[in-house]
Amino acid sequence: MGCASHAPAPARRAAPISEETRELRFHVVGASAVDVIVDGRAGVVDAEGVAELTYGEHSIQVAASRCKEGHESVLHVNAQTPPTVEIDLPPRTRPLTLHARRWDGAGLDELVVNADDERLQVSAGAVARLPRCAQWLEVRTATLGGLYERLNEGDDALAREVLLSPGPSSVAIAGATYTAGLIGPRDPPARRVTVPSLDVDRTEVTVAQFRQCVTRGGCALDESSLDTDCSWNSDRGESPMDCVTLRQAAAFCRAAGKRLPTSDEWEYFGRSTVTYEGEDGVARYHIHFPWEGYAPPTCEHANLQPCQRGASLAVCSLPAGHSVQGICDLVGNVAELTSTCVPYTDWEPGDFGPGEVVPDRLCAVRGGGYRERSDVDPSMILLEPVVSIDPERDALPGVGFRCVRESR
Repeated sequence: MGCASHAPAPARRAAPISEETRELRFHVVGASAVDVIVDGRAGVVDAEGVAELTYGEHSIQVAASRCKEGHESVLHVNAQTPPTVEIDLPPRTRPLTLHARRWDGAGLDELVVNADDERLQVSAGAVARLPRCAQWLEVRTATLGGLYERLNEGDDALAREVLLSPGPSSVAIAGATYTAGLIGPRDPPARRVTVPSLDVDRTEVTVAQFRQCVTRGGCALDESSLDTDCSWNSDRGESPMDCVTLRQAAAFCRAAGKRLPTSDEWEYFGRSTVTYEGEDGVARYHIHFPWEGYAPPTCEHANLQPCQRGASLAVCSLPAGHSVQGICDLVGNVAELTSTCVPYTDWEPGDFGPGEVVPDRLCAVRGGGYRERSDVDPSMILLEPVVSIDPERDALPGVGFRCVRESR
């Protein structure tokens, strides 16, 4: 049997090209010119956005992206066609439904809703259009904190119930069982700890917010808060409030329908809840710091003593130091009180002078602050308390707090 022969197909004759052409520049708002498809063919428009088109009708297409809707049109090219073809792509959106209420059951103010830097017009219970490209959602009122959330790109529709309270906006943190401490020989002993889902204040409580609580009668000042080294006496209302006892901090949180975090809860959200599995199959937290990656803290990440600023900064002043979820100042600025206290039994008679009171218990302070000594290993700041304080008497410069609320 002979082999079949295949004659080459006849060459396809190219369509005659009109001598009448126009050089046009395509300007696409929100996308590059190389996304323009002319008559179903890519490459007609070059990287500079320029194409040489014959007179007549041409189909124009621009593919949709995550941020922008697609575009289809017919372009009539002749001597009167403008030299620049402007294509403005509308933004892609997804529906957002908000159910908001006050912590005390009182009437609800109008909502303030920001998607990244874009202000949205939203009423409680109504459906709004959220830009699909937005990475952060903030919901609050003019006088109350609310929700601050990093958005999931996969959500086609969002529904959020927000409980609005005095003080900072909060960040939703999903609960889990995690390994507190690490496995290294110099690390605190590892423990398996279960924490609930929490709404965590995005910022440390500020002087301005504490002043509002005092004015409303929900908080009180001690003499120690009036010390010249304390932030209360400054004109920096957006600085974190320090020089408060554990009792004062707990009262502020309670007035806002919240509470202080435990030491284990603080470590969980302080380390951004990111885990990896080691070669031995044990899940460990692969970062010592809240921000994404392994970079140790610099003065761009955290306001610590080596930066020699000599005072706390306004909250959220160092974006490089924000946690993966968007929580500010977990390392540096002011150290933070927790509700974890243990009986104080490990003391010697010479530890206290005449007239000094031996505390019954000591409570954990986490995160480090601008007064933190330069010889403290920064990689340990999130793994163990930086200091323990007397909850009844200690109100220290450089020690503040943030509040949490268990998610419902």
